Amino acid sequence: MLSGALTLMVSLSLFLPFRHKDVQPTQPTLYPSPQKVWLHDPPRPLGKLIYLRHTTGSVTTVGYFSTLLKQQTLGSIEIQVHAANQRPQGKPDTEFYLIRPNEAGENLQEFFTPFLGAETWGQIPEEGFLIVSGLQDYENFVFLVSKSERGFRYASQAVVDLMLRLGDRFHLPRGFVLDYPDFGKRGVIEAFSGPQWSESSRLDVIRFMARMRMNTYIYAPAGDEHINAKWFEPYPEEHRKRLGTLVNVAEENRVEFVFGVRPGPMIRYARVEDCNLLCDKYRTAVEMGVTHFALIFDQTVQELGHAEDKNTYRSLAEAHADLANKVLAFLRQQFQGAELIVCPASANQSAPSPYHIVLGSNLDPAISLFWMGGVDPTGTWDNYQIRASDAKRMKSAVNRPLFVWDNFPSNELARNRLHMGPVSGRSPELSTEVLGFVANPMNEAMASTVPLATIADFLWNSFDYSSEVSFRRACNWVGGSLAGEDLHFFALQCQNSFLWNPASSEVSHQKEVLKMLQAVGQDALFDPTPLSDLWRQYQMVGDNLSWKLQDKGLYKEIEPYLQLLRLYGETGPVCIKLLQLASSRESASANRELWENFLLLSEKRNNSARFGRTIGGSSMSALIQEAFLSGIRALGAELPKVQANLEAYIDFTIDRALDNDRQTFFWSNRTLRDGDYVTLELPRASVVEKVEILQGEPSRPDDFVQQGVLEGSLDGLKWLQLASLAQPEETVRLEAKALSFLRIRCTADQDKRLLLREFRVYSGSPIEIAMKPTKLLAGSLASLVNGNLLDSCSLLSGLEKGTSLEIDLVQTKEISSILVYQDREKYYVGFRIESSADGQNWSSHSTDQGAVTQARFAPRKVRYVRVTATRDQRSPVKIHEIIFRSPKGKPETGAPTRER
Repeated sequence: MLSGALTLMVSLSLFLPFRHKDVQPTQPTLYPSPQKVWLHDPPRPLGKLIYLRHTTGSVTTVGYFSTLLKQQTLGSIEIQVHAANQRPQGKPDTEFYLIRPNEAGENLQEFFTPFLGAETWGQIPEEGFLIVSGLQDYENFVFLVSKSERGFRYASQAVVDLMLRLGDRFHLPRGFVLDYPDFGKRGVIEAFSGPQWSESSRLDVIRFMARMRMNTYIYAPAGDEHINAKWFEPYPEEHRKRLGTLVNVAEENRVEFVFGVRPGPMIRYARVEDCNLLCDKYRTAVEMGVTHFALIFDQTVQELGHAEDKNTYRSLAEAHADLANKVLAFLRQQFQGAELIVCPASANQSAPSPYHIVLGSNLDPAISLFWMGGVDPTGTWDNYQIRASDAKRMKSAVNRPLFVWDNFPSNELARNRLHMGPVSGRSPELSTEVLGFVANPMNEAMASTVPLATIADFLWNSFDYSSEVSFRRACNWVGGSLAGEDLHFFALQCQNSFLWNPASSEVSHQKEVLKMLQAVGQDALFDPTPLSDLWRQYQMVGDNLSWKLQDKGLYKEIEPYLQLLRLYGETGPVCIKLLQLASSRESASANRELWENFLLLSEKRNNSARFGRTIGGSSMSALIQEAFLSGIRALGAELPKVQANLEAYIDFTIDRALDNDRQTFFWSNRTLRDGDYVTLELPRASVVEKVEILQGEPSRPDDFVQQGVLEGSLDGLKWLQLASLAQPEETVRLEAKALSFLRIRCTADQDKRLLLREFRVYSGSPIEIAMKPTKLLAGSLASLVNGNLLDSCSLLSGLEKGTSLEIDLVQTKEISSILVYQDREKYYVGFRIESSADGQNWSSHSTDQGAVTQARFAPRKVRYVRVTATRDQRSPVKIHEIIFRSPKGKPETGAPTRER
């Protein structure tokens, strides 16, 4: 040993421990962030010959450390391994000593004590470690001290992370690092529903966890039916092999493998046969060497369902406790140190319920409970927080340790987005109240590594955790030095989860968009210049990551979002141009550029919807929507208005229920209550013939008004019930009722949210339209006067001079202008517009020819309008809308009309 070789030869004052945020050390390279570190320049070279010296308790780590050093130095140095008490010949350039505290001699204890500050030598945490490098008379020595093999592995990785390459030589900073985790058990629970991880992704995540000093992986995927719906069936051999591989890789990386089963509502708690079948499933994992287990009741019903259970137990909590106790007893028969964590039926409550109290009082004291914390009793996940105060109250009520199950960054409820932002809203004091902390990741395994890295950082050093700093470092670590900045920019666009804070300084570029939208809303001038770089980055980041990002699995997962971001980069300038044109005081309604940009935006808007994904935060969707609506208003058309007493979940805003796109939707941020409503206000009183309501979607089929009514009103005050609502898709046909308002109203509380895809109203109108002679290619003539600028009707090529569209407004109206909107390329080469009050005496109006045509005249009484071709035309014509404007500027159209 070294007990006589080393003596205390340095001043204690030199080694007072520092929090790393209190000093200005060499550029930090450790991630997760260290607890206490003091490094100073200049670093010392390692040289060409290195001795790795170990004590008895650290011998198992030497091979791991040696491999890391060889990989880091590309085999450019010679490494020799010796026991600490050996005296090999030769003089190495650097000696690494791996020492356990209980194997250190008296002099060593005296040497290391100053680095521990107030802590004593024996109080280094189990997974903690101490590194002392090149100090004063011990310049050629590097000491790694830890109690456990896992701690030595963390120390070994930290040494490699600290190494610098200067020219062709590798250097190590001088100083010390004292590091340890704040949370004991740290990791991942794979428990999400929807698309599941591949086996290779699971292995990659386990290796990633080890690298980020996470020590617990809970296997409970919803996609493994043999631990879910088919829990009572034996594991097929192929599945056993795959599970065995996971267990072995976890063991190799010193990650604790926890095997979870979710029996669901089919299990009969009182039946011995069911309990035995469940234990047989656990036996599968026991035979593979697993010693930690989970029993998950999160998918069970909230009350006893089987007659024999009702006759045996007084409550669901008693049944759950009894089954869990029997499972633990079985596991202890297999392995005395077996551990069991139970997930209750209601884990997502910040305050204990009677169920929790009964469950806690009946469970074996050794069983810990999962707890998700933070969910508001109303069911909303917005601003989802996990607080130490709530944990303390819950722990006291159930009288046992809690294991946090964090549902960030899971995106199983929002499969059209990535949650790649940093974790926030978790109390650092949680470490003193809970046994462990695991995060439920996204369905995209590799994309999950960015937020999971920030979670690992928080769990290791929670009191020094900074979400913004950790976020950038996570992107640099996952993306590497080449792709880190681009990955960070991309991940910024993907942080709009239930933890996303729009006021964060990390979304300053989105703030510019919101600032501009605010100016538009106040009818103020705005400067789009700051956004030019944003659009450019949107378009370039995908190309950059395609060659910079080494992890091709990660690139494959994010590629659809990168393509959407490129499309947004192309759409942004169009939005700005459209807003500028719409706010112009010049004749915007007849402006060809306005119409062309509106069509271009509509095309890109439709293309983005086809991706079925969302990116860029709420500001980008708000920009597109505002530009779209501004264009419609400036072009002389009108849309219904919609409002709800429900708030939107993230950016699933209410306007999405009116965008004529079945793929987009409004989604409420909470469950429905009696009296909740969505109201549609029509541009003017109309004769409503049909209402179509589309709710729910494949991933959320039950999110619809299951008990409700459709109501109508002329004044918005007195309401008439039109139909009962109980299905996700409803078509209500009315007997031509004149209405100005329609309302969907919930008539009972329900435990599901509202997902409203479309709320469409079909109004009968007295306007009649015909073509003489008929030459129709596609669409309906009625769509030309229905108020919807996106509908169109294509007329056949070979139109002859004199072919006309004849429109009967049915009643005489005062009109001052007529606008015809056509396709940018397929439009009438020549035509004239005529109007008449009686159908006998016609007035011809001068017009501008092209995609946008406007006939303006002094206000007059009009009932009939003709649009007549003035020359033969071979090319087809595509007309979107014909709008008749009154002197007050309002269109005189309805939707849809009748063809004559």
